[in-house]
Amino acid sequence: MKTRFLIILLLAVFCAGLAAQSTASEIAALAASETVTWAQAARYILQASNVLVTANPNDAFWHAAIRKWLPYNAEPDETARIDGVSLLIMEAFNLRGGAMYSISGNQHYAYHELINMGVITGTVDRFRMITGEQLVLFTGNLLAIKDEEQRIAALFAEERLAREKKDVLQPDTFNFRIFTDQLTAVHSYSNNNIYEYRAKITPSITFLLSDKGNFNISLGLTAGFDDFFYDDNESLYSILELLQTDLYLRFGDIGFRVGRFHYSDPMKFVADSLFDGVQLFYYPSDGGLFSFGAWFTGILYKKTANIMMTESERMYYYTPIDRDNFLGTYFATNRFLLSFDWEHPSVIDFLHLNATVNWQIDGTSSDLRERLNSQYFSLRAAMEYEDFYFVAGGSIGTFFSIVGDDLTNFKFVDFDRFSLAAELGIYYIISSQNDSVVSFTLTFGTGNVLLFRFTEKGSGLPFYPYVPLTTSFYGKIYQPTISGLTLFKVDYKTNLNHLWGMNFTAAYYIRNDETIYPGNIYGDDLGAGENFLGAEVYTQIIFNPFSDLQYNLGIGAFIPKLGNNWPDAKTKVRVSLTTLFYLH
Repeated sequence: MKTRFLIILLLAVFCAGLAAQSTASEIAALAASETVTWAQAARYILQASNVLVTANPNDAFWHAAIRKWLPYNAEPDETARIDGVSLLIMEAFNLRGGAMYSISGNQHYAYHELINMGVITGTVDRFRMITGEQLVLFTGNLLAIKDEEQRIAALFAEERLAREKKDVLQPDTFNFRIFTDQLTAVHSYSNNNIYEYRAKITPSITFLLSDKGNFNISLGLTAGFDDFFYDDNESLYSILELLQTDLYLRFGDIGFRVGRFHYSDPMKFVADSLFDGVQLFYYPSDGGLFSFGAWFTGILYKKTANIMMTESERMYYYTPIDRDNFLGTYFATNRFLLSFDWEHPSVIDFLHLNATVNWQIDGTSSDLRERLNSQYFSLRAAMEYEDFYFVAGGSIGTFFSIVGDDLTNFKFVDFDRFSLAAELGIYYIISSQNDSVVSFTLTFGTGNVLLFRFTEKGSGLPFYPYVPLTTSFYGKIYQPTISGLTLFKVDYKTNLNHLWGMNFTAAYYIRNDETIYPGNIYGDDLGAGENFLGAEVYTQIIFNPFSDLQYNLGIGAFIPKLGNNWPDAKTKVRVSLTTLFYLH
């Protein structure tokens, strides 16, 4: 492998003349080295950037050090670190960074700039000591971006690194970093004088526990003004919540995560939210990934949990927080979730499969007979063929009751009520430099419809409304839920250039059951009671003036006149501007 690597490097630099011989020798020596000193890194990067060509590594080190291109405590013979080398690359190649790098000019933001540019690839922690092969790879990636003729060396180095399962060097036993993930500001307006302002900041701390895992702490502080949908009165609000805060450890094939973290089933029909709990993982070499988890929802903020399984929970979800009754209006309702998950990335070499069994236990009522308990089986299959990507999957839910006086004397009954949610997606990747994707998805959720009937037995198999644990909204303006809904959606995404991107979505909504109202934009008005609800179009324009600053302008409309349920309703228009400022 090293011989082949050296041959490719020699061929890549041959046309540069006799001076290239020393460059090729240096690259070959670095690629075989498990450690790189600050002086070696400075000599290699300064020469690659044509800033300074010298045979003396110490001269290169001091050339960079006096210009503050290296960490202040760097010494020529000490082993170089990835974040400090990132700063050296940014300065030596005179790269234009984002707003935060322009202000601070430190190695932390330099590291994130190179990740955003694609110079640093793969899972690389900035606290690790850099290897020679990584130095060659990162510099080669940058040269490949600037000059296509240098790409062959970078691609080979990336291929070699991808085959390594473990880093040659271990990180320090204990490191931590603190950063603010992002600052989000939203302004939204609709044509019936409904508007919203919202700002959210999410500070986080991550502790690296050697190569065994990590510990995360993150908060969310949201403040705003909101009179959307159900709240007829203008309202100011501020919310402080504990976001992902978890400990993850892995020992060989076994891993576990405990705390508050995100969980979702394969299709994101049953659950897709933060939960408090524990999850165990098993990573066999060829059997995929197995995991078992247990979660509780009762100490989450209710609009983070998004639990609306019953009508009372739906009304509670939209009830404003009462400072005089904080404990009774802030937290989500008490529900428990158990899951067994299996994922295999390549069954018969081309099929990606996910399967999950979920048990949801209702803890909201003291009377066991009044609780809504449910069980779900979910399956997702994905396959890639040339420029197409196909996804199909669904979830079958069953409702069951508990009969008994208390939790010490009970039994489960009534598993004969079924519900179904399914989705089919077709994605076409347009081969161009703009990374464009066109997709079509069909989503379906049952209501009170009789899908199958066995006439010879004189009985049927009823499908009840599909009721998930956490509620997801399908749409930007109308925002229906999955229960009793059929949704057709076409989506187009493209990157026009490194500054501009665009996303266009068109969707049509059909109600499967006249007793189900799957949306929230018209209150409780069911209109004419028909099934065709209307169409929605939405366009999002994305502008990235800096790598850590983004503006999203969204313009859309829900058009009920294209259906027959609200024939006289006016079109709902919504315009929103979102500013994302990444402060990491």
